[in-house]
Amino acid sequence: MLKSSSPEKTLTHILQHDPESVLAFIQNKILQITKLNQIWQAEISLDLAAHSRVANFREGLLIIECASAAWATRLRYLLTELSEKLTKYPELRDLTHIQWNIQPHFHTHSPKPRRTTAPALSSTSAQLLKNAAHHIKLKSLQEALLRIAQHGH
Repeated sequence: MLKSSSPEKTLTHILQHDPESVLAFIQNKILQITKLNQIWQAEISLDLAAHSRVANFREGLLIIECASAAWATRLRYLLTELSEKLTKYPELRDLTHIQWNIQPHFHTHSPKPRRTTAPALSSTSAQLLKNAAHHIKLKSLQEALLRIAQHGH
């Protein structure tokens, strides 16, 4: 007996027809955090906005990520004022507490593109490394210098 194969479900189909799916939950959470970040950025000073962002909001708890302990301290001094401002928004009417986490590698700007190729080593530098390697007694260092010298042009 052959089974009839059902057509593959597209991402759009899952998101529109299965609101209980994990994908729909993730999509809704992303939309919520994006909206809350817009509110956050509008209500705080520009310097704090550049060093903090909304990480999550659930059960009345707003979690903010800060770039350093110094920015978290500045945030702590503004908590009462910020709570009053934020609860005026329908999305944050259930806000009862603000918590912060320090994320040292926090970036609001896109990172610089990483280098995809190894830096060039000139033929002169490669020859200098080879010469140095031949005068070094430590075998592991000598081998490492010779490996590096092979990348010369």
